[in-house]
Amino acid sequence: MVELINKDYADFVNLSTNLVGMDKALNQLSVPLGQLREEVLSLRSSVSEGIRAVDERMCKQEDIRKKKMCVLRLIQVIRSVEKIEKILNSQSSKETSALEASSPLWTGQILERIATEFNQLQFHAVQSKGMPLLDKVRPRIAGITAMLQQSLEGLLLEGLQTSNVDIIRHCLRTYATIDKTRDAEALVGQVLVKPYMDEVIVEQIVESHPNGLQIMYDKLLGFVPHHCRLLREVTGGTISR
Repeated sequence: MVELINKDYADFVNLSTNLVGMDKALNQLSVPLGQLREEVLSLRSSVSEGIRAVDERMCKQEDIRKKKMCVLRLIQVIRSVEKIEKILNSQSSKETSALEASSPLWTGQILERIATEFNQLQFHAVQSKGMPLLDKVRPRIAGITAMLQQSLEGLLLEGLQTSNVDIIRHCLRTYATIDKTRDAEALVGQVLVKPYMDEVIVEQIVESHPNGLQIMYDKLLGFVPHHCRLLREVTGGTISR
């Protein structure tokens, strides 16, 4: 250490001289540095308050947006209900001509219109689930649903019984529109498939004929080609429109 001091003695002495008054200089800097610190903290607090205010405003705007969407959906639900009811009332009014009222094709087209609007109604009703106003409209929606299903069943039965391609096509397209194709399948199974199966699958055929089981089997295989031909052609698109 002594050798190091002796070697750079001049620098060592100058260092000691330069440090004279350093404490005073540092003390003088402490005041403005403290003020700067307070200003930075104040600015930080102001910025934080500004950010919180912006966040609160954005949350309020998002809440308003959601409520606005709920109101718009409810308005759409009510409009769809009123539109469907208007169509239904127009069909039952005295102004409807006898020709139109008795036309299955015309009825099928009306049901398609109702089904399209009903699909929109169901979508907005699901989106508005839990809204008090929706509960007040539900009885009207239930009435429309029951009417639509009943009308579709009656019209599909008529189409099957009369082999009317247009009626069957309109009905099946309407079932698909409201996502109720399983209802159509169940109806066909009930009125077309089950009676035929009950008639063919009987124990007497097996007992009264040596080849009774083969006869029964052949009849079962012939059910789709012969008794479901029209349905196959309509759903398969083989009938020209």
